[in-house]
Amino acid sequence: MFKKITLLLSVALPFSCSQAFANWEEFEIREGKDNSKTVKAIWKSSHRHDKFTLESADPASFNKYVDTLKSLPIKEGYPAIDNSEKNFKFQNIDRQNAGNLYHLFTLSYRGEKEEDKSLGFIQFGRMPSKGYQEGTEKDPIAHHAILEKWLELGVTHKINPDGGLNDSNIERIENRGLAMILPLFKPEASEDQRKGTIETCFEFVRELKKGNYLLPVEKTLPHVAIGLFIPNDSNVGSFSANDFNVDGNEGFAWFYPKDGEPNPRVMVTRQIEIKE
Repeated sequence: MFKKITLLLSVALPFSCSQAFANWEEFEIREGKDNSKTVKAIWKSSHRHDKFTLESADPASFNKYVDTLKSLPIKEGYPAIDNSEKNFKFQNIDRQNAGNLYHLFTLSYRGEKEEDKSLGFIQFGRMPSKGYQEGTEKDPIAHHAILEKWLELGVTHKINPDGGLNDSNIERIENRGLAMILPLFKPEASEDQRKGTIETCFEFVRELKKGNYLLPVEKTLPHVAIGLFIPNDSNVGSFSANDFNVDGNEGFAWFYPKDGEPNPRVMVTRQIEIKE
């Protein structure tokens, strides 16, 4: 049996028609055997009165996960279908079993007079913020734009302010990290539903930060929420509509080069501040 830990259950308060309204209707962390953890969270959006539900993806949802990956109009920048079984295990089941809450979630939506509707999945994870080399053999400063971005976001700083960007001179500030949000939308998801989803995902990460739940692998606390997409990915607009900064720095093409050549990427970021 699961132990249930309810972090937050918001109660609807009076509000005027002109005032945005949003809250968690449910935020429940369930503890299983050997410290495993899963989550169910329902967000009432500030965008109309829609509700979005995030729920940890269980093993039975694997086939739907693969079907969603196959339906994506753009495949680049998303989990590869031929690695789906491995990704589902390592980035979802293994993380759940380890008690890490940044794993794969099913995503569903309910309008005012509608039944629950599946919109796809959300993959939560982390973007590495330390350990980068300055560049490649072909371009010795290829990664400078990435390293400078982490400095700009306040995740890292230089030990010697007058020194270079080599990893030995880069230090993490406190225990700050980067929380990755990757939506895997079904084609039928509308622009409004995508916008509400990103709002939900950002607030979800903020809630986990409030609870001091750490990101996977490097065990850092999220300081910034981030997404990385090819330039013509429509998801960029959904993040922008939720106050994410959009940065198309040409240097980000070195995140995932193809055959040793730059491969353009657009980064979306938003600082995670804790509401009192």
